[in-house]
Amino acid sequence: MRGEQFSLRARSISSARLAFDALGLLLLLVPPWSHVLSGSPYLVLTVYVLTLINHVAAYFLIDHRWSRPIFFISMLWDIALLGALTILTGGLLSPLMAGHTVYAVFFAMLFPHPLAILPPLLLLPVTAQVIQIVG
Repeated sequence: MRGEQFSLRARSISSARLAFDALGLLLLLVPPWSHVLSGSPYLVLTVYVLTLINHVAAYFLIDHRWSRPIFFISMLWDIALLGALTILTGGLLSPLMAGHTVYAVFFAMLFPHPLAILPPLLLLPVTAQVIQIVG
């Protein structure tokens, strides 16, 4: 029963993550928005493609024996990427800060252990500290 709940929730969250990928593609295709992302356009495109592969692979491995750790690692990648994008787009004042709440809910839905929700919650003080250091 518990495994079926994880599979159902993981499939739903995968659909939401693919919707976020579509928004990321929109961010890359609109020139004024893509200039916000510093660095090489090839690096940004490579990270985007790796994220897309990560999401599709996690979706297809949901019913696999190691699906929980694979999905957890996949979502950690998303949190790291969201943190980097948040820092690049204004830090704590970024419109992407809402994504932290969304991912906290995703982690809480999939992994009910209290320690499993720490990655999205720890991203807030890390973002604040990086913004203070960078200026």
